Amino acid sequence: MYTVKERKKKMNDIIDYFKTFSEAKAILLLGSTTYGFKDIYSDMDISVIVDSIEDARKLFKLFKNKIENEKPLILADIYFKESHYLLVCVFDNLLEINVSIANRQVFKIRQRVKLAYHTKDFDVNYLEVKEQKINDLVSYIKEKEYIEHSVYFMKHVLFLTLRNDFMNASGYMANIRELLIKIYGLKTFGKLVDKFDKSLFDDDFKLNYQKTYTNQFNQKAFLKIFDHTFLLLLDIINDEKICSNEDYKRYHKIYQSMKRVIK
Repeated sequence: MYTVKERKKKMNDIIDYFKTFSEAKAILLLGSTTYGFKDIYSDMDISVIVDSIEDARKLFKLFKNKIENEKPLILADIYFKESHYLLVCVFDNLLEINVSIANRQVFKIRQRVKLAYHTKDFDVNYLEVKEQKINDLVSYIKEKEYIEHSVYFMKHVLFLTLRNDFMNASGYMANIRELLIKIYGLKTFGKLVDKFDKSLFDDDFKLNYQKTYTNQFNQKAFLKIFDHTFLLLLDIINDEKICSNEDYKRYHKIYQSMKRVIK
């Protein structure tokens, strides 16, 4: 698990990195990052504002290459047409960083925005940043990224459960269940399956899938559901040979890292 000092250093490193590029007109801290983080489980949200989607594409590629060299456990990128690129990365110590490179021309203002840096010619009045809800993210995920995002959502389930925020943890679990069905259905039937249909799935999957549900909103019960769901995901990946052995080992390493946090 990371320390507060490690998180602050990583944030400052990212800000300093982007300040070296003339395309970066402003750097924003978003959400709990603006007031010093909610607690030890808080992720880091940073947005770099540029003048065009072309500038966003350039900085995104450079930053992604930099992060890849640091070998994060999870690295997922999403492109929102004509507005911004988003890079989600989770490191060995489970520190999560979400960095968006944003075209200011198509963004809208949101609460909890703090300017960490801006150029002299940057007019703050033109700054508009739009929040993207988690349910909207799911629709942008490419088929090949279902597994990566399932693992990413598992990290949120764990941290929200440790906060005793069971309502939001349940929301992420619902997204994970949808992705599990899609992963299993895509590999088994060669097509996307949008909802759980008992007639389509074998008994093993049906039994294990049912165990991902709980009505007990307490930490012990939710951590048990978390553990079972992650193991089900690993089983599907392994049984269906969906990814390489190297990727499977990486996902298993993520699972072990999360288990250590629980202990």
